[in-house]
Amino acid sequence: GALVAVVGCGSIGLTAVRWARERGLRVAAFDRSAGCGGVWRAGPPGSHSPAYDSLFTNSSQRTMQLSDFPFPFKTSGPFPRHDEILRYYEAYAEYFDLNRHVRWNTEVFDVRKADGAKLWTVRAR
Repeated sequence: GALVAVVGCGSIGLTAVRWARERGLRVAAFDRSAGCGGVWRAGPPGSHSPAYDSLFTNSSQRTMQLSDFPFPFKTSGPFPRHDEILRYYEAYAEYFDLNRHVRWNTEVFDVRKADGAKLWTVRAR
């Protein structure tokens, strides 16, 4: 199958990796963080993460979960904390064996379409 690149493994990136794999596509995913979760992963001070210790969602657990993957654990309340959302996406990635398709701690710095071709070049470090 074709090779697909996914840049970023937050909620949308993870579901894109799963979708592509289920359709027989080869996937190379990249994320500059050490693990999945996107904005829900708190980083060290000064990092790009908007997550902070007291952050929780303004959407209910039922709204936040994916239709085919209910929360596999009880959350602290109807509006999960950021660490619970992160834990949910980590469980999702593990359950569907997505981590093996991701190059963690890898920043994509250039994406270009090849002249006259349907191919793209992705440069990462």
